[in-house]
Amino acid sequence: MFDKRFAVYEAIRQLLFLYGSNDEVDPNRANELFAKAKESRWLLSNDIYLYVVYELYPNVGKLQAARTAVKNMREDGDLRVATKLRQDNIKALKDAMDWVNVEAKKLDDRFVGLLQLEH
Repeated sequence: MFDKRFAVYEAIRQLLFLYGSNDEVDPNRANELFAKAKESRWLLSNDIYLYVVYELYPNVGKLQAARTAVKNMREDGDLRVATKLRQDNIKALKDAMDWVNVEAKKLDDRFVGLLQLEH
């Protein structure tokens, strides 16, 4: 059972690392990791499952959307509107990256009681 639980932890850790990097995220890899993370419903506490579904998934989705918006920004049209939109998108990207980085630091604490081996 420990191995299955640890695999869920590792999938969540890898998701945070994947989205926390500045690289393009492979959607197939992300979907594979999310599928593994959702196994928390059966293997771990309900709190972890709710975290995956209602915090992790939506927040990395926001990060991906912000990353795409910043990447696709152009400076045509009204420069003031484009500049404001760019600033908003960059702020959204920064906020999402900050969330991922904080969550990566807190991950072990979320799992400590669920992965400790009894001796």
